[in-house]
Amino acid sequence: MRRVVAIAGSAFVLAGMAMTGQAGAASAVQRQDSGAEVVQLVRYFGGERHWSTTGPAPSSRYRVEGRVPILAEGGPGTLAIHGCLAAQAPLNQFLSADRACEGDKNVFLRTEGYVYKQAAPGRKAIYRCYVVAHKSHFFSVDPDCESTPRNPVRAEFRIGYTVS
Repeated sequence: MRRVVAIAGSAFVLAGMAMTGQAGAASAVQRQDSGAEVVQLVRYFGGERHWSTTGPAPSSRYRVEGRVPILAEGGPGTLAIHGCLAAQAPLNQFLSADRACEGDKNVFLRTEGYVYKQAAPGRKAIYRCYVVAHKSHFFSVDPDCESTPRNPVRAEFRIGYTVS
């Protein structure tokens, strides 16, 4: 599924994400057929900045751009993902595997959930992306981070793999 979304005069393609135009908090814990509990990691957009969390949007002006399922609890072969706030850019929230939020006076907000370290059938890679022009991090399942010539986005690294 591909959907084009206009953001600040430019278009981004949200590839392979379960999309909704509804604002609101991430869904509650759900149980998969395998017994694993999952939560929805939601990507919100507030006009210039993104916010990625399994919790509620930071304010009512943020709308849902996409969501992917991640594990609610860790286990063998998983990696904890933490929500962090960058010290150098106001409201630049980002995801990190580092509980210390990669240093530089960044602030830990919460543990969002867990992703798999390895690929497997049905799992999608999830990437951390950065829009330099807006100093905004977000996640995407697109390895190019939905970058376009008009709106260049830098793919920083693969965070891990989503739940099947």
